[in-house]
Amino acid sequence: MYIEDGSTDDSVLLLSFLDKAGQPVGRMASAPLRGADQRRWIDAQASGTAPPGTASVRVSLYSSAWNLMTGYVDAVSLQQTRRG
Repeated sequence: MYIEDGSTDDSVLLLSFLDKAGQPVGRMASAPLRGADQRRWIDAQASGTAPPGTASVRVSLYSSAWNLMTGYVDAVSLQQTRRG
């Protein structure tokens, strides 16, 4: 991700799990991005378990209304893990 400017104090990398109709069925956020390097590309990770009914995942940066920032996400990859 690339943080162009602003405060990352309340920012997170957010996974939104969507059903076939594009409606949310769950969310999972990474640890806060407080203090993330700015004006250079950095690696960030978020992980979670997709709830039943998930058809797709949206990856986005989230910042609160009082700590706005401008950032970009590129080269996203998803990994599926199987248990047991």
